[in-house]
Amino acid sequence: MKSLAMAILGLLAMSTVAVACPTFNQTGASYSLTGQQLYSPQSYTVVAGGQNPLQNCGFNNSGYVTTAPDFSFYLSGMDQYYLVADVISQCDAVLLVNTANASWLFDDDSNGNLDPRLEIRGAANLNGRVDVWVGTYDGSYCNATLNMETWLAQAPAPQPQPQPQPQANCPSYAHTGQEVSLTGQQLYTPQRYNVNAGGPTPLANCPSGGLGYAYAVPHYSFYLSGMEDYQRLEIEVDGQCDTTLLVNTPSTQWYFDDDSRGNLQPLVNLASSGALNGRLDVWVGTYDGVDCFGVLELETWEPVNVAPPAPPSMALPDGYFRLTTMFRESFYECLEGNQAASGPAFMDQCQNVTGQLWRATPEGGGYYRLTTAFREGFNECLEGNQINGVSMNGASFMDSCQNVSGQLWRAIPVGDGYFRLTTMFRETAGECLEGNQVNGVSMNGAAFMDVCQDVSGQYWRAIPAELVQQVDVDASAAVIQGQLETAGMTNLPINFEFDSATLTPQARALVARLAQAIFDAGLSGRAFEVQGHTDASGAESYNLDLSNRRAQAVIEELVNVHGISRTLLTPVGFGETRLINPSSPNAAENRRVEILLR
Repeated sequence: MKSLAMAILGLLAMSTVAVACPTFNQTGASYSLTGQQLYSPQSYTVVAGGQNPLQNCGFNNSGYVTTAPDFSFYLSGMDQYYLVADVISQCDAVLLVNTANASWLFDDDSNGNLDPRLEIRGAANLNGRVDVWVGTYDGSYCNATLNMETWLAQAPAPQPQPQPQPQANCPSYAHTGQEVSLTGQQLYTPQRYNVNAGGPTPLANCPSGGLGYAYAVPHYSFYLSGMEDYQRLEIEVDGQCDTTLLVNTPSTQWYFDDDSRGNLQPLVNLASSGALNGRLDVWVGTYDGVDCFGVLELETWEPVNVAPPAPPSMALPDGYFRLTTMFRESFYECLEGNQAASGPAFMDQCQNVTGQLWRATPEGGGYYRLTTAFREGFNECLEGNQINGVSMNGASFMDSCQNVSGQLWRAIPVGDGYFRLTTMFRETAGECLEGNQVNGVSMNGAAFMDVCQDVSGQYWRAIPAELVQQVDVDASAAVIQGQLETAGMTNLPINFEFDSATLTPQARALVARLAQAIFDAGLSGRAFEVQGHTDASGAESYNLDLSNRRAQAVIEELVNVHGISRTLLTPVGFGETRLINPSSPNAAENRRVEILLR
């Protein structure tokens, strides 16, 4: 792509305003197309959005886009056509285009339904590399489709903006040399071209810099594509005199060489990447201004290794399971999914609550949707945001289940039953879900997307689980022992005198069977957490105090009557905050004592 002088100045001005702005120095997903091919509409899926506000980048338009373009189209044969680009999206999308002669074009709503549409006319705008960004008006992200189609021009296209004028016949990319289109693969076999080396203009007086003499017009203008598949492009000359080599790349960067090839011949090596896709101009001059015959050679080297296949996905369990990390499992902490709009998903003490019972629904291709027993009836799913994202600053959160890539999760095995969790939205960015500690320093304990690393907070384990149902008030010690051994907890309907923390005779008998179960299971030397819970009737502060006193009353019975060590028992009162039946907050099963093995 060849920048106009005005475009260059505009981009320099933008770089002083924002840290990151849309730039044609990077490439998007690359496609080579002719005007004839585009006469049949072509469609491309894309996630619309971005982190860069256009108004901070020197544009007089509103919207957010990524730094690199979503697409880089290498177009040819566009002279008899104009191009229509439009977007169909699930949000308020915007469209930003940088044409082949570096003109910026923008649209917001011309396609209707808050979607953009642009008509791009003129061969100078269309023959070459055209970069496209699909952003959003408000910085959100959504799935979208970019449509590209050519139409026969019915009238002469508008004249392109004037190219910069050469200074005193200096080499300038305002001129075009003999045009040749090549791919990186074609260049892997050396390509040679005859030239008449020389020129009348001393390069020392020109903006390009260099030594010797050259013509104003390049000998060749190469339109390159597929260069990202090779590590370098080598350009050299074999002449019958002391030749020089001047190159201008698609990003308008100048390169000069005199004698690096040896025998008074030049050689230029360019690091090959997507930045070399586009128009590359070459001048072959001479050191002393005397013309001679030469051969120009171009060759790509060192093909980039084919990207390894995506790591295999790990199947998640059927039914419900708890999610914990290698970092926090020894602290009995699990991931809990809050309801939509109530905050991020977070690490909390593993408990007998439906918000910690996860279910994975296969969506094909190794991806799953994740929801909890608490929120699946409300059609809410876990969504993985990007690092420092707009929504909740990058934390994962429950939201309405929808067709977005941020809700499609994949488990990548790392060994010993552990796996990383990433989303279709963020896996190509190398981002994974990290489980913080309860009330942790980072995001106050929220689970969040971060760069995938070898850290124990990103190593997840799925532990099959079911809600531990409340045993019968007359349950035997064997039934209680079974819950302790299989679930690490037991759910007991321990009753108290009305509005007090005094155990009823029936409750004391149940605590006695609990003690027997602890001894029979060989757990009398293990630590337990005794949790008191109430229903939602009464004031919240009163219920919290009552639940604490009732948990303590159970501990006193276990210590004073049954000889279990006090140092191994920790009372915790939750009041009405951990309802086992949240759909019926005053139900009897919410009034309970749970004993958790620690």
